This record gives sequence, structure tokens and C-alpha cells, in this order.
Amino acid sequence: MMNTIYDFSGVYDKLVTDTKEVPVMFKILVVDDDKDVNGSVCSYLSHCGYEAFGVLSVDEAYDYMYRKPSDLIISDIMMPGIDGYEFAKSIRRADKDVPILFITSRDDFASKKRGYDIGIDDYMVKPLDLDEMVLRIEALLRRARIAGSKVLDIGSTHIDTEARTVSTGENEI
Repeated sequence: MMNTIYDFSGVYDKLVTDTKEVPVMFKILVVDDDKDVNGSVCSYLSHCGYEAFGVLSVDEAYDYMYRKPSDLIISDIMMPGIDGYEFAKSIRRADKDVPILFITSRDDFASKKRGYDIGIDDYMVKPLDLDEMVLRIEALLRRARIAGSKVLDIGSTHIDTEARTVSTGENEI
């Protein structure tokens, strides 16, 4: 069986009215069995400056991730075969740092709690506000970069946790 990876760039041009420029091309994997939702999300993210790829099942997601790592994963919960919960569990076993955003029609507290207990980073209920989704993605990626970085710059203060140094301007403290 041939797995298909969908790149919906340009499909929903008219949805995009005001996009922010993203300085670095982050790779986002979208896993949703609803082809229309998948296409809308991928297209919108592409127009916002992200490299977005859509797959329609968890099996296709595993195949894609084996070939190309992602900076962030967006996943539905209710999918045939392996559901989003099991997918998120397996991702967390392999990579504790990649941000995971659930997008789902499940709006009950128990579903949200189960997702957060597994280790997802954020949760949105469909129908999606695509502008809000981009804001959440920006925050998730910002936190992931800060957490993964051994260096932090705040104004003129430079902190290097690996070298165990703090400097202000040219003066080391």
C-alpha cells in the first residue's frame, strides 16, 4: 500500500488575509483524517510562513516522521486505527520535547485531561479559529526553543547555562 503525504499549499488562498512573517521555516506535521480540515490547516500554515505537511493517518505520520523530523505536531484525537492519544504516547516515548497540539471536536474535560496527562502541550476544539491556532503555535515553538537552548539573552544580559556564565554587554559577572 502506498502512503500519500498531502501538501495543500495554495488550496485555500482566499482564507488568508493578514499573515505574520515567520523568520525561520518551522516544519509542522498535521495528522487529521478529515481531508478538508487537514487541507485548510496546512494551507493556512503555509501562508503564514510554516512548512506544513498533512497526513491522514497515524501510520502515515510515522512513515513521514521517520524520513523528516518535525518541529511541531498537530493531531486530531478521533482517527481510525491508532487514535491521537496512542500517537501522542508514542511520540512522548521517542521525543519528550517536540510540541504537540491536539485539534479535536471533543470538548469535555476528561478528554482534555487525558491529553495533557499523556504529555500534549496544547488543546483546541473544532471548529478551529486559524488565527488563534497560529498564536498558539508561535507560543509553543517559542517555549520549545527556550527550553532546548542552553543560551538565553534578555536585553543586554547573556546567560550560558552550559558554560555557566552570565555577562552584561562585554562584562562577565
